[in-house]
Amino acid sequence: MQRSDFRATLRYFGARYSGQGQYCYYVSFFTEAQTQPQKKTTHAPKANTDKVQLERVEYWQKIAPNDIKNLVFLDETGIQLSIAQRYARSQRGERALGTAPYPHGNMITLIGAIKFDGVVTTMTVEDGTNSNVFRTFVEEMLVPQLWEGACVVADNLRAHYAPGVKEAIESVGAKLIYLSPYSPDFNPIEHWWSQSYCFFKESQTTNQGRVRNCYF
Repeated sequence: MQRSDFRATLRYFGARYSGQGQYCYYVSFFTEAQTQPQKKTTHAPKANTDKVQLERVEYWQKIAPNDIKNLVFLDETGIQLSIAQRYARSQRGERALGTAPYPHGNMITLIGAIKFDGVVTTMTVEDGTNSNVFRTFVEEMLVPQLWEGACVVADNLRAHYAPGVKEAIESVGAKLIYLSPYSPDFNPIEHWWSQSYCFFKESQTTNQGRVRNCYF
């Protein structure tokens, strides 16, 4: 019996032998809970090269000496204002109904920074992130919240290399470290964005100001 066919085999025996359906259900439930999820994670092929793997090791060598309380991770994400939940509950045999903005809402950009115990600061803009937008975020929103010894971690987006960004961070005794290429898995803010989307879908907020309040 192949592992991939295990649940199908249980259904087969449950249908063949009367009175065994309940047993089949519990066994199937147990095996699903114990086996690996059937989800697929993909990444860029270049992430497997020796050069990138070496850079990933070098990144951890830079991060390891820092106290976890001093680590600050920042990133950007885009949100469509028409986002809404795709699934809902209803009476059996009836279609679930809901509302969503139409036509599709505008896109906004959320820029945020987090640390181990919460949010550091956030900013929303109607356009994408460029050098000027990111420098404004750093100088006006991030730097006032930093402290001496803080270690800011950013990915390799071109805007993150904007002139004046590194100097602004270092002016308060903090430092800036860039993630290794093709390493979003090293930035915990990615998981935070994912969880935040769930709350945003529930609120169905179509106003930019309320979006920021919904997230933060």
